[in-house]
Amino acid sequence: RNIELMPLQDENSLVLDILQDLQTDSIKTEEEIDSELKQKIYAVFQPFLNFSQNQDNFSEVYQRLKGYQYVLPQDIQEGDYIRYLNPKYFYDIQLMKGGFVSDIVKKKKQITLVNGNKVIKIFYPCMTLFRKLDSGDIIKQKILSSLMED
Repeated sequence: RNIELMPLQDENSLVLDILQDLQTDSIKTEEEIDSELKQKIYAVFQPFLNFSQNQDNFSEVYQRLKGYQYVLPQDIQEGDYIRYLNPKYFYDIQLMKGGFVSDIVKKKKQITLVNGNKVIKIFYPCMTLFRKLDSGDIIKQKILSSLMED
């Protein structure tokens, strides 16, 4: 197995980042993220589960959002990959394609996403947002879970 080692300085800064995140509780375990994800998806679907299409959509959305984390608009940064639930068509709620955040206009409460050659502008107070976990998030989760095992 080939493992590339990080330079010592990068390792130290990663460890310091993780320790700081642990102190501020900004790292969540995989189980905490999964539980919150399920709760937020259910909160969107729950009032509309009497529509049969939404019963199927609920479990499909949950499966498609594995590897994502529920996120508040103020925690989104440019470069994050975002997907979202839009309850506009409440009788058939779908997970929207999403894209990379290219601009956030807080005054207009608008996020601009780019996906390939498509530009999507969303009015975020109406949406439930999910951010794709990056490799740094996943490493932090694994370290946290190994610390919790001890």
